[in-house]
Amino acid sequence: MNDSSLLLRHFVEGNAEELLKAAHCINEQQLYSIVSTHHLQACEVIQTLIEVLSIDKNQRSEKYDFVIKFCISLINEEQLPQKVLSGLVSYLLVQINSMSSSLLLDLCGIFTEAINSGVCRNEKYLELFAKILCAISLREEVLYERDNESSTMTGPKCKAHILNKVCLSRWHPNCMVAMASMFRNIEMNDEELQFVIEKMIRMMPGLDVLELPPMVYQLLLISNQGYKRTIIAGIISCMTTMNVQIHQEHKVSNEIVAISNQQLQPLEGTIILHITYAIKQDQDLGKEFIKYLKENSNILSSFTLALSLAITRINRFHDMIFDILKSNIIKAYRDNERLISCRWLKDSVSISLTIEKSAIDVVVNSSLGWDQVTQGMIELGFALVDGFLLKTQPAYLQVCQLGTIIILKCFKARDVIREEIMEHVIDRIISRTTAVVGHYINMFTDILNAISQFSSEISSKLKQVIDHTTSLSVYTARKLLLSLLPTFKANFLLRDYALKVLFKAVFSRSTDARKIAIFGMIILLKAYKCTDSGFNLSSQASVLCSQEFNLVHVHSQTGNRVNYKWAKSEILRYLQRCLSYQASVRDTVYKAFYHAASVAPELQQFVYKIVIKQFYKIYQSESGLLPPLDFNACLRIAGDETYVVEPLPALIHYLHQLYFTKSSKEEINLPMKKKIILWLNSAVSRMIKCELEDFQLDKSADFSPLTTIGRRNLVLCRLIAQVYEVLIEVALTRNDFAAADCEEAIRLYERFSQITQILQEGGNNPYGRSVKSKSSMDTMMSFGCISMLIQIIFGIGSLNYQESQQVLSRSISFVKFSFVVLQDRLREIKDHDIDLNETFQHCRSIGRIIFKAIIGETVHETFSTCDDGMRNKSLSVLQLEAFGCLINIIYEHLPNKVEIFLHDLDILNDQIDDQDEMAYVLIALFQKFVNSALNAGTEFRQAQVAMTIILSLLKHLSKLADKQMQKHHEWLLATCKHQTIDDLQLVKCFINQLFAISNQIGNVLDVLLGMSIDVHEQLGDVEEEVEIIKHNNFAIVTEYTAAPTVLALKFVKHFIDQTETLEIYNDLEMTLYSKLTMVAQCLQEIIKSAIPIKACAECSVKVKVSGLQVTPKVYAMLTYLQANRVITENTDNQNKMKRKEKTRSSSSTHGNVLRESRIIPNLIYAIENYEACLIRLEAKSKHVEVTDNLQFYFKRSTSRDFKIHGATLKNIIDDDSDDNCKSPMKECYNRG
Repeated sequence: MNDSSLLLRHFVEGNAEELLKAAHCINEQQLYSIVSTHHLQACEVIQTLIEVLSIDKNQRSEKYDFVIKFCISLINEEQLPQKVLSGLVSYLLVQINSMSSSLLLDLCGIFTEAINSGVCRNEKYLELFAKILCAISLREEVLYERDNESSTMTGPKCKAHILNKVCLSRWHPNCMVAMASMFRNIEMNDEELQFVIEKMIRMMPGLDVLELPPMVYQLLLISNQGYKRTIIAGIISCMTTMNVQIHQEHKVSNEIVAISNQQLQPLEGTIILHITYAIKQDQDLGKEFIKYLKENSNILSSFTLALSLAITRINRFHDMIFDILKSNIIKAYRDNERLISCRWLKDSVSISLTIEKSAIDVVVNSSLGWDQVTQGMIELGFALVDGFLLKTQPAYLQVCQLGTIIILKCFKARDVIREEIMEHVIDRIISRTTAVVGHYINMFTDILNAISQFSSEISSKLKQVIDHTTSLSVYTARKLLLSLLPTFKANFLLRDYALKVLFKAVFSRSTDARKIAIFGMIILLKAYKCTDSGFNLSSQASVLCSQEFNLVHVHSQTGNRVNYKWAKSEILRYLQRCLSYQASVRDTVYKAFYHAASVAPELQQFVYKIVIKQFYKIYQSESGLLPPLDFNACLRIAGDETYVVEPLPALIHYLHQLYFTKSSKEEINLPMKKKIILWLNSAVSRMIKCELEDFQLDKSADFSPLTTIGRRNLVLCRLIAQVYEVLIEVALTRNDFAAADCEEAIRLYERFSQITQILQEGGNNPYGRSVKSKSSMDTMMSFGCISMLIQIIFGIGSLNYQESQQVLSRSISFVKFSFVVLQDRLREIKDHDIDLNETFQHCRSIGRIIFKAIIGETVHETFSTCDDGMRNKSLSVLQLEAFGCLINIIYEHLPNKVEIFLHDLDILNDQIDDQDEMAYVLIALFQKFVNSALNAGTEFRQAQVAMTIILSLLKHLSKLADKQMQKHHEWLLATCKHQTIDDLQLVKCFINQLFAISNQIGNVLDVLLGMSIDVHEQLGDVEEEVEIIKHNNFAIVTEYTAAPTVLALKFVKHFIDQTETLEIYNDLEMTLYSKLTMVAQCLQEIIKSAIPIKACAECSVKVKVSGLQVTPKVYAMLTYLQANRVITENTDNQNKMKRKEKTRSSSSTHGNVLRESRIIPNLIYAIENYEACLIRLEAKSKHVEVTDNLQFYFKRSTSRDFKIHGATLKNIIDDDSDDNCKSPMKECYNRG
């Protein structure tokens, strides 16, 4: 019988002595055989064996240590059942405290070796290691062998040494999760805990990605002991680095990578869940995350953003995190803007704007396991749009655009949140102001374009939008209906529903609702399909006008095309009803009739009859009657106000536009055509003959807006002026700009100028002063007419227009008028209902003509006139301003047509194919123009407008146009160095452009320093005895322009603000110090300059007049009013006592008291506030030699506080009579 069999037999018999003898003889192989063959009794056998060996005092240590080490290896191998292993571990945990220090140290070595080799994967195994370390820390002294030398140390020190050795060793990745769980059960001081946590964080990148979530979970559990910030930062850094590496591997390698995004994102989502759950349990962990987010504002990866949005679901951190995210995002865009605009910053710092990519990644990953961030992402998108929509800075606009991208990406990525997003957008469209609603409507349009199929929920939301459309502002409703046009074309149910809502809105009391209904019906006309042109509608349309019809459903199951025509006829009938409404509604109706005829050709004849009928009500058919139009019928007087009830200019304009459209000429019968031509010709000829007296107007008439007659005359003047403007177009276009017609157009313009001059000067005012009208008139001339007019004026048309060109060119004021109208029309291109393709064709022809006129022979000829309200404004300035408007329109609204527009200017050769180079050719021509204007010496206004055009072109250059920027900088630098300019506005324009371009090129400090030195030279030093060496760096800085140039040097502050971007980069200290040194030199030169400070003589005169004449008379008036009111009150009181009335004052007196109680205190406060401002101004200007003392003309106001006279009060108190107490009390409060 072998030793193992004997040991088992003695174990069964319970013979301890024999069992001890057998234990001394057994080896590892025999012990392993007992455990493997009798594993059910293995735990009891080993426990009995250890107890027997622990009793043996002679050979205990050697065999006892052998069995303990065997048990440790057995637990790590995990070959026994879990129940047996658990019992064995539990027994060993109890025995560890009784083990010798040498055995504990040997076991620590075994554990360390297992950790390095990666064979310790059992948490129970490492649980023993944690218990061993705790047992060692409890020993007073431990004999530790190191480098074949023995040394004695305390238990805690020995434990720390072992931990240090473990952390310095290389951990196998397979052991890290178990190690993290082990360290959680070890008591450590702060230094040891920090060392262990940093070790685990450093080892995290080497882990298998599947082990990351459990590793993060263990780290979060350890965070309860401390170093929460380190753990949060380590987790975020590890995940961010891993994301970057995986993306780079996907880009570089075309082969299959270790892990894909589809596999990584769910793991990251699990980690985010672990962190958010830990923060819910430990609020301090959330606070540390907030601090980390604030301190690392420049790092906003997709994982950090997703984690932040997931934590926002915790109410306590919701507002704080959103505020931090918004500030970090705007800071990122600001820093990026500074880098783009400043070359030396761009060269010093390499920062890439990653926030947009991170946000898009989060949206994409929300469908791959990041469900908890979806809600926060939507809220962030709307927060960015809502918070920065009204800002005008480029950085804020980019932030707003980022919010829009986030919302649209979320809408496209997740179906479950589409209804919520649409509800948010609709609520903002309905509730927000007109200033911001356009952006939400554009977002709404993009959302509709992204919908491939309309669900029932989406359709209900769209019906909700349609219901609220008529309650919005006109501008908002127009944009909203235009955005719904594709939807109306695709969904006939929504189209029919919208038609019913708009028909109801026609009868609304709101004027805006009626206008919206009219515009909406035109939109629906565009949505309906065109029907057979051969269908005769005239008879049915006449029936529709005479009878009431119920709205029929326009979509029959058979799809009959006649139903579409019925819908169009119904729309036309409702439009005709609107002709009985206000003038503004009628104006919209006339425009709607014109568009209806254009959209539906079969409606043209009927529309034409309606408009002709309206015109005939106003037209005076008698040939000798002046004026030919009944203007009084267009006005209505209600009380003291005068209203326009018939917008006659719009009626004539759209009648003219409708009649002369090509598609309508064939439809209208010949007799009616002759009649309308006769009417229009008669109106033109008779309006030319009309004098002011024919309209019951002349220079002596009352035009004051303070009187009923004056207001009526002003309204009439504006109406007549607009009619003249419309008739100018009628006269020009009726025979294709014939010479005779051009003559009549100029005569009409002369009448128009007389009327507008009256409006500008205010006419005769019975109150002895001129009150100018502030209301402006919108131009009624069409873009096509203006385009053709300018072509003929400058002789670009065919030879048939030469005589017309001569006629038109004789009136310079009329030429100027055409450019003013052109600019008005260009400003209207921002409307969405304008055909941009047709507009571009007009812009092409006009731009080519104006540009040739600018660079032609008449560029320096100045024309002045006093009859058109454009005094001291030359024709060349108007041409430059118009061309600048064209440039802005093309770049902003037609960016894809820029190259075509530049080619049409005939300044490019075929070799130039880069858009930036094309634009710079135009810039170079304007540079030559500016040089010639400066050489002329008197045309500074032209040069200033040309510089504005150059600046506009520079803004639209791409970010890669460094070569063009460098060329323009060289021109600016050369001009400022060698050219003397006497116009201050032009000097500021040059200096501002020079600083801005120099900042982009990189040498702005050199320019600032040179200009500061020149300013110091021209102004002199503050110490007169100091001699200044002349440098003459810039000829533009003269004695006349030096002082205003100081204001332009405010760019120094802008430069200092740019340096804030470098505060977080320690390796750029030397660069920053050198730049700031040059800034200090610039400031030193400015501070030493003797900047002239002179007293404002005009200000002194006004102060004197107000102090000697105005203020004393105001106080005298107040004294008189107060005395008069006291007398009146006493008289009223006596009368009331006689009549025994209960009321204390009459209604008129009560109203006067209320008004005076508001007006008089406000007047006194204004006077005293004015005096206080003078006192502060006097105090600030003590060091300045002023001609007058500003306070000399003012008497200090009496103190309005009240004082209590003590003696009087004492006498009152001593008086026992209650009846006499009230009378003396009035004497106790006196003004001091």
